[in-house]
Amino acid sequence: MTRIARALAVWLVSAGTLGAQTPAPPGSRLGFDQQAPDLATAQGYDYAAYVDKGPRTVLAAATCQSSVPPGLFTCVANLPAMTPGDHAIELTAATTVSGVLVESLRSVPFAVRVVIAPAPPQSLRIVP
Repeated sequence: MTRIARALAVWLVSAGTLGAQTPAPPGSRLGFDQQAPDLATAQGYDYAAYVDKGPRTVLAAATCQSSVPPGLFTCVANLPAMTPGDHAIELTAATTVSGVLVESLRSVPFAVRVVIAPAPPQSLRIVP
């Protein structure tokens, strides 16, 4: 699966506008805004994705930074592994209280198109 993930070119598109595709190279990250009382709280949340209404996938290496207005933080996280094709990603923020996971409602779906990039030509040579 890792080899496939490295070979994927990801096309991110805004929800409902497949005609306005913006290419994102392999290794792209997903950006989003998160409301929280302070930066430490926003960074302390566990962020998860639900791809095509599937199982919960924790987003690794999510980070947040302050932005304007106060109480709104700009965050980025690695995209979850996805197969080629069109997908819908929904995000959640969660925290654990007394050993119980408390998760937000899901975000509005975000449309993503994953395309496998062609392999480069190999064994180049002159042919008489």
